[in-house]
Amino acid sequence: MNNVESDTKTLIWTFRIEKAIEYLTYLMILLFYTGRVFQVFTVVIDILFIVLLFLRQDKEFIENNKNLFFLWGAFFVYLFIQSFFANEILIALANSVGMIRFVILFFALIYVFNTRKKIKKLILSSFIIVATLFADATLQYVTGEDIFGYPLFEGKRLTCWSDISRLSESVAIFGGIILASLLIMKNKILPLFIMIFLILMLLFSGNRGPIIYLVGALFVVFLFSSYWKYLFTIIAGLFIIAFLAFSMDSRLYEQFGVYKNPLISDNNAGRTTIYKVGFEMFKENPLLGIGGKNFRYDFRDYYIQTYNGKKNLGHWDKIFAQISPYHVHGIWFSFLLNWGLIGTVFFLYILYKIYRKYIHNNDVAILCSVGFVYTIAPFNFGKSIAQSPWQFFVFLTLAFVVVLGRYKQLQEEN
Repeated sequence: MNNVESDTKTLIWTFRIEKAIEYLTYLMILLFYTGRVFQVFTVVIDILFIVLLFLRQDKEFIENNKNLFFLWGAFFVYLFIQSFFANEILIALANSVGMIRFVILFFALIYVFNTRKKIKKLILSSFIIVATLFADATLQYVTGEDIFGYPLFEGKRLTCWSDISRLSESVAIFGGIILASLLIMKNKILPLFIMIFLILMLLFSGNRGPIIYLVGALFVVFLFSSYWKYLFTIIAGLFIIAFLAFSMDSRLYEQFGVYKNPLISDNNAGRTTIYKVGFEMFKENPLLGIGGKNFRYDFRDYYIQTYNGKKNLGHWDKIFAQISPYHVHGIWFSFLLNWGLIGTVFFLYILYKIYRKYIHNNDVAILCSVGFVYTIAPFNFGKSIAQSPWQFFVFLTLAFVVVLGRYKQLQEEN
């Protein structure tokens, strides 16, 4: 009798823990733009997931993913060893090995979101946040302040719930979910409206690069799905929306006018210096890299070596002579620079194994990959794997790809 009672209590507690992880995930999505709240949610979900696996002793899940467990474990052993070759060892360890919490989050989400009902709730929570952000972005664009009183960034770019322009990250988190939902949701009108909201929000935000990243991600993803014939229709629709938005507001035309001559952009001029210095770092550390988040600490020495004795330095060169940039401003450059060739190839191999296991020949998963492809786009020149928020985006979007990809194989929850 005691054994029966014990088993019943365990069953009740595991059910509660699984529900807690599920609803914490919805809350994490809904509060995504309110700062670094994802750090807290990630740690809590990780702890609950480890407790859940311990209580259930789910050998089937462990056996089914043992190869990925081993590969991720070996990858983090490499990062641990590699960090000891960095100039700032503790910083490299904290940044690189700190990604473990996001890998655990990846496994937690693919474990808990195991029914069609839960996946639809995940989609709907994404719809809610995009629609809410769009409403607040529109308010800020018209009045100059969002609902919390945050002003436009530099007087012209949207922020919403933050003091910096971050709305472009919506593509990374929600772009793939919205696109894949067109195959999952019976009513197609709602996903289409939400997709239009997302595109308009990107335009209003004034972030030029993400538009190019989105088109590139769409091209790559559609190329590998059976829906490639709709690619040009989607892109044409995107440009129609953009044309209408530009017609309504001349500020957008001015903001995106930099594409006529990209070299005149102040940001691009500054990043040229960053890339030159980063390349010098990479030449000296091609195999192991410089270690996670070490760029800002190594920058000064390499900058002096690169620009020593040069005259007529530009505006940004003079600034970088005094202040080190935080990261290398390029996602693939950051892979190579922080992890080296060995770590980058290792990471790519793990992604390939995930692709073969969960994504290959799965149209829902492939379409959902738009968000993930966006996070690791080679032409993404504004982000870095050394940033913990971007690490979070990479693994969260990867989890969404796997979760939504299993939709057709799952039975409805009783």
